[in-house]
Amino acid sequence: MTITQETLRLNSELSFILDELSGVVEEEHECLETGDQRQLPHFAKRKMQLFSQLSQLATIDNQGMISEENQSALTDVNSLLKSNMDKLNFRIRAIDEITTTIETAVRDGESDGTYKAGHFRVSLKP
Repeated sequence: MTITQETLRLNSELSFILDELSGVVEEEHECLETGDQRQLPHFAKRKMQLFSQLSQLATIDNQGMISEENQSALTDVNSLLKSNMDKLNFRIRAIDEITTTIETAVRDGESDGTYKAGHFRVSLKP
C-alpha cells in the first residue's frame, strides 16, 4: 500500500488532536480523583473543541488510512473517557442520593404537624 500525502496529513492531524485530547482527559481524571470540580467546565469545553476537530477529520474517506499508532491512541483515549464517565456517574448518583435524603427530611419536617408552608401553629396556653 502506498502512503499518500493525504494519509500522512490525516495521521499527523489525528496524532496532534489525540495527544491534546489525551492530555485534557488525563488532567480531568486527576481532578476527578481529587474531587476538584472547579475545572470540569474547562475540560468539557476543551473536549468539545477537540471532538469537533475529530469529527471534521472523520468526514474524510479515511478507510484504512489511520496508522496503528493512532488506532492505539484512540483506544487509550476511549478507555480514559470511559473511566472518567464512570467517576462522573458515581458523583451524580451520590449527589442524587444526598438530594433525595434532604428532600425526604424536609418533607417529613413539614408534615410533622408543627407547621405548614407559610403557617406556624402557636400555642396560646401559658
